[in-house]
Parts: sequence; C-alpha cells; structure tokens
Amino acid sequence: MAAIIDNGLRFGASYVVKNAALMVAIGVVGLASALVCQYMASKVTSLIGTDIRNVLFAKINTYSSEVLDRFGTPTLITRLNNDVNQVQTAVATFIRLAVRAPFLIIGAAVMSLFIDLRLSAVFIVLIPLIAVSLWLVTVKTIPLYRKIQGLLDKITASFSSHISGIRVIRAFNTEERETREFSEKNADYRNNITNTGRISAALNPVTFLFTNLAIAYILYAGSQQIAAGTLTAGELIAFIGYLTQISLTMGVLANLIVIFTKASASSSRIMEIIDIDNVSPSEVNNNDENITDSILEFRNVWFKYNEAKSDTVSDVSFSLGAGETLAIVGGTGSGKSTLINLIPRFYEFSAGNIILDGRSIRDYGLHELREAVRVVPQKSVLFTGTILDNLRFGNRFADNETASRALETACLPASRVNLDTPVTAGGKNFSGGERQRIAIARAIIHGETLPKLVIFDDSFSALDRSTEKTLRANLREYLPESAFIIITERITTALTADKILLLEDGKSVGFGTHEELLASSDYYRSVYESQDG
Repeated sequence: MAAIIDNGLRFGASYVVKNAALMVAIGVVGLASALVCQYMASKVTSLIGTDIRNVLFAKINTYSSEVLDRFGTPTLITRLNNDVNQVQTAVATFIRLAVRAPFLIIGAAVMSLFIDLRLSAVFIVLIPLIAVSLWLVTVKTIPLYRKIQGLLDKITASFSSHISGIRVIRAFNTEERETREFSEKNADYRNNITNTGRISAALNPVTFLFTNLAIAYILYAGSQQIAAGTLTAGELIAFIGYLTQISLTMGVLANLIVIFTKASASSSRIMEIIDIDNVSPSEVNNNDENITDSILEFRNVWFKYNEAKSDTVSDVSFSLGAGETLAIVGGTGSGKSTLINLIPRFYEFSAGNIILDGRSIRDYGLHELREAVRVVPQKSVLFTGTILDNLRFGNRFADNETASRALETACLPASRVNLDTPVTAGGKNFSGGERQRIAIARAIIHGETLPKLVIFDDSFSALDRSTEKTLRANLREYLPESAFIIITERITTALTADKILLLEDGKSVGFGTHEELLASSDYYRSVYESQDG
C-alpha cells in the first residue's frame, strides 16, 4: 500500500495493478488459511467436547452416593452441559483467533520498526497499557463468572424440582408463588451477568481509546517528519495501517479474554468433578475375621452422613441365613433405608463390618457385589423404552422367556403387559403398583448366577395384601436359596418374615421373630396393636 501511494503516479497504472494483484493474492491465501483453520477448529472442538463429556459421565458413575449427594443433580447437569460448552467455545476461539493474534501484533510491530524507529516507540507505551487493562479485567471477572455458574446451578435445580413436582404445585394452587420465586432467582442471575458484562465490556473501549490516542500521536509526529522530508506519505499510511491492525487484534484479544475468563471458571468446575478422590474397593482392605454361617451379618455397624451432627446408624448387629427373610421395621426416619444402602456400598459404613457370604463387602469389587446383592429402591424408577429394555437393566442378556417368567413372578403375566409395551419417561403410563412390580422383576431377573440377597425397600407399599402375599410366595419359589430383606412400616408385611429387626433412631431396639418381639418389646407391641386394630 505504501509503495502504491508513493510510487503509483511515477510508475503508472501497471505498477498499481501489479501491487494490487499481489494484495489480492495475499488475501486469497489468507481466506484459504482461514477456511482450513475454521474447519480444524470445529473438528477439534467437537472432539474435545465429546471427550470431556465422556470422561465426566464415566467419572460420575464411579462416585459413591455420598459424593453425588454433596454435589447434587442440578450442578452435575450444568457442568456436563453449560460448562463444557464454555470450554468448547474457548478452544474454538483459541484455534481461530488466539493462535494468529500474536503473529499479527508482532509482525505489525516489526514492520513498523522498519518504517521508522522513533515512531515505533509508541508501542513501548501502548502494549503495556492494554496488557494491564486486560489483566485487571481478568482478575476481577473470573470469580464473578464462577458465581454466575453457581447461580445457573440454582436455576437448574429450581426448574428441575418444579417440573418433577408440577402436580403437587397445581394441587396446592401455588403456581404464582413458584413463578415469583423462579423469577427472583432468574433476576439474580441476570443482574450478576449484567454487572460482569459491564466490566468485560470496558475492554474494547479502553483498548480502542489507547490505540486511537496512539494514532493521533503518530499523525502529529508523522506530519512533522513528512514536512522535514524524513518520512513519506505512503510510509505514514502504512504505519497507521500497522497500528490499526494491532488495534483490531487487541480488540479481538479483549473479547477472547472474556471468553477465556468464562472458560477458566467453567474448567475449574469441571476439574472439581474429575479430581475427586473416590476410593475404589480394591484400595480398601479389611482384615477382620469373616468366618460365619450366615449369608449376611452386620457386626457393630456405624454410619454418619457427611456434615451430620450425629450417627444415622448406631452399633447395629444382626445375622441372616441363606433362604431366610428379614423384615426391617421402624418409623419414618429410623434409618431403615440408610441401613440397607450400606450393603451394596451406596454409602460406606464408618465403623464395624458387614459380612456377605463369608467375605467383607469391602473385599468385593463393586460389580461383583452388586451382582450378588439386588436392590428394589423405594422409588420405582423406570427408564424410557420398553418393558423388556427395563428388565435388561437387571440382565442385559435376558431372552424373552426369562423376562416373561420374571414378570409372572412379579404378578404381571403376559395377559396384562407385553414385553414390547412402551415405557414413557419415569414410567408415568403405569400405576404405582405396576411400576413397583416391574422394578421387582428387573431386580430378580438373572442369568447364570443367582443373587445371594435381594433387598426390597418398601417395595410392596402400592400392592394390596392379596397381591403382596402371592408375589412373596412367587419370589420364594423363584429364588429359593436367596435371602430377602424387606423394609416396611406395615406389621402385616413383617409377620411372615423369619426374623424382624426393629429400628428406632438408627439403633437396633429388637431382633427376633414376631412372637419373640411381641413378648419382649413394648415398642413393637404398641406398633402391632395400633396397626392390627
């Protein structure tokens, strides 16, 4: 450009056309390079996002229930989606813009030195000023973006709980209150992101302010040098062009700093999930003497939730033989579900020992342990698909005959449901009793090995007494050697059990048969009489 301005009139149109063609050729090369860069950025970004999500998903699946409880579902969803997206955006912009920005700035600065060394001194002042501005904004906004992501967690949690409880909300006519509370959380998020945006938005004006002041100085000093004959007009235009190029690149860097700041906050949240030290079974050794004739034995077991003030399970001991049924009875909050969640190691007991078939449960691998111990949870969760898809969670190699037999055992014969019957989200197209029975069939279905223990966490609550009686008889016939644990608040469910464990405030206050407890426990007797009456 400088050559065209200084020499165009002297050498004629052919000189101008030659240099213009050279500029066009350079532009075409730049366009081709940009297209390749854009393609590679898109490809790398998609691969990185996929890899991070796969790592996060696999990592989350290894966590104990204690770790999952500590984070909560909403924040895990936000980190798996929104935070990963922020990192992807940063990677894409880094490849497309950040990689080439230093070349543009350094190249323009070096070329300016060749034009005029004294005018180039302006970069000694300009670049540090812009760098300090970028640093100040970055330091200020990183904690703010972390806070914003935390507020997004709260919005996700509020929305999730609202959708799952929409029927309760409508039943109590609290839509307006829920909408108002959600709007307040949304407004808090908006205000924080707006305030952070104001700080980030100052980067571009500040950058261009410093650059335009530098251009004004160049015009002033350059005009004097032109008058003195030490600088040509073309060289001054080229110098301003280089300075403008640096200015635009600095503006791009200012925007990149905002993107990288968001990504920095998001990546630290992602690494917080990945870096959790989750002890695997192979890393825990138990040297306690495990010899026992029972299929399951609790030996002075204690457990306390993280940050809880007192123990939820306190010094519980009992034993259960193969083929026997144990009913765990207690009021709400007595620790029944917590107790049985210790067996498949959803939570780790803090003291004592749990022996399964002669081995401490800590000597089992998680896969082996959870093959030996099947659980029907208190909330019957079904997955979208078909009934057969849900049953294959219990045994992915189960054929139609095996699946049909499991359903019949759970009192859902083929005349009532079909293996190909679709299951909507959460199994909402089935009644509560049907969901419970499908969950039971999923737990008991087996392949070559039978479960040593099957736990029913209040899994008969939606069944009438006749169906429950038939189902339990079917279960004993289907799994004659397996031990059963039934959690219940109904004494009628516990009556036919071989043993009954009575819990109160996480402590064992009675263990024996129905007749033994009726004779020895005033608490059990009062509960029995109140329900029997």
